[in-house]
Amino acid sequence: MELESNHVSETEPSSEDDNSIAYNWAKNEPFQPTVGEFDAPTGLTTEITSILNETSSPLEIFEYFWDDEMMNEIVEQTNIYVDQIKKARPNAMKDWKTFTVDVLWRFFGLHLLMGLVKKPTIKDYWTTNPLWKTPIFSQMLSRNVFENVLGGLHFANNLKPNPNDRFWKLGKTCTSLLAKYEKMLNPGEFVCIDESLLKFKGKLSFKQYLPFKRSRFGIKFYGLVDHATKILLNYLPYQGKNSSIGTSSMKTKYGMGGSVVLTLVRNLLGKFRKIVIDNWFTSPALALKLLKEKTYSLGTVRKNRKDMPQMNSKLDKGECETFTANGILIEKLVLHFITASIIKNVIM
Repeated sequence: MELESNHVSETEPSSEDDNSIAYNWAKNEPFQPTVGEFDAPTGLTTEITSILNETSSPLEIFEYFWDDEMMNEIVEQTNIYVDQIKKARPNAMKDWKTFTVDVLWRFFGLHLLMGLVKKPTIKDYWTTNPLWKTPIFSQMLSRNVFENVLGGLHFANNLKPNPNDRFWKLGKTCTSLLAKYEKMLNPGEFVCIDESLLKFKGKLSFKQYLPFKRSRFGIKFYGLVDHATKILLNYLPYQGKNSSIGTSSMKTKYGMGGSVVLTLVRNLLGKFRKIVIDNWFTSPALALKLLKEKTYSLGTVRKNRKDMPQMNSKLDKGECETFTANGILIEKLVLHFITASIIKNVIM
């Protein structure tokens, strides 16, 4: 079995509109683009370095993201939810005590510890059996309090739903965290975009099945990550038809995958940055659009994408052919074992 690879590179922008431009692909022609130099600050911002440094503890770093405002909001929404339960079912949550930030921190701490100390059931963490007891759990919270918090933990008011956002029950937590991520880092020259699956097997209308992912069933996210630091810069949750990803005209021009890319990187354009993507996102139209915005792309591309050149030549192993048009380069390589298509920046 042979492997075919198609590499696409971008250089100077075209003045024509992406939607009407003709791609007159030239085969095996010399390609010597002028590549712009990345010219933006990188690394941690002064805002984060003024608060945290190399001596900061893991707890101090965690508290920067999960600050007092967020923790108080979670406590408030949890107490509101439990009050709603009590009004609907007077016999429920009889031993509930007013939820506080201190209890929430203890709850989070024990939850994190459960990832290290694994036992069959929740009640086993509070066992008094001397063979396998873990005293820290009962010292921090009683089992009843822990289970009550587990059943009552809430991030948004159930009486104030947002019909346009299927993630509204997460409240302000996600938007607050993303705002912190944006403030802490100046992204580097290379960023990556890919989809990820958060494992979930419960009932959910927009739950996805991706057979090639490790979890297979779950909630799909599209994430933008800084290559140098591996820090998440932005993400988009997939909500089916409710997904707020691009505009209808954007989806018509660049498809759903291209709209995801343009939505995630909208604040990173114009600096000659390099974006790494795979074949679900990539197309000649997207590559040209990014090129016009002084941004380069690298990624795999499917042969049947709109505007792709005809690549019907029979190549032997180790051979390569190129196609160029409008500052975009496609390389078709034949290797061994797998078949794939790669869009590649000429400088890489």
